[in-house]
Amino acid sequence: MAMLHTSSVLILAAAVAATFVAPDTSLGAVILDVPFTVQAPFNSWRAQPFKDACEEAVIIMAESYYTGDDLTPTYVRNRILAFAAYEKKYFGFHQDTNSDYTELLIDAQSKIWGTVVLNPTIDQIKKEIDGGRPVIHIAYSPKLKNPHYRLRMNPYHVVLIVGYDEARAEFVTHDPGTRFGENYRYPMNVIMDSNHDYQKPNKGTGRHAMIFTEP
Repeated sequence: MAMLHTSSVLILAAAVAATFVAPDTSLGAVILDVPFTVQAPFNSWRAQPFKDACEEAVIIMAESYYTGDDLTPTYVRNRILAFAAYEKKYFGFHQDTNSDYTELLIDAQSKIWGTVVLNPTIDQIKKEIDGGRPVIHIAYSPKLKNPHYRLRMNPYHVVLIVGYDEARAEFVTHDPGTRFGENYRYPMNVIMDSNHDYQKPNKGTGRHAMIFTEP
């Protein structure tokens, strides 16, 4: 909620800064300790808003990383429903929010901040991870080639980058679109190639955009 971004957010940011320990990057691999959830916490994969709640689930994961919120299925369900209600009221829809709408949702209805970054590079993403900040990756899902996706997977998808592995040239993600999505690894080139913001009708040709997060 917007009221969280006043004096209280300064207290929250100070608390996070006081407990943050910089990751050890000496081995060329970093994985942040980010809680995981799927976008359908009670397996309601065919029901709205959970069918298209990848953006909301990723926001919840990033937020819980910074705040320490416990991601129980009930908590996640209620947060997704609240996000969707806000989106329908103020955006007119809740499915397939592009990077700009997703940033607005983060800033208005969560306890963290988001910044849209156009044409992000691998080095920029790694720098964010090194700084302890997960990155929201907006993807054209067919290019991710995840074998666990259902046959009618929405071509627009969002995952959270929580780490990287230099030796294997992989990004580590939390992918809310599958129950196998915790710390799911994608080759770095696959992440970069799949990075397309949502647009109609050609979902695979949108601009390259990610959302960098901070408390």
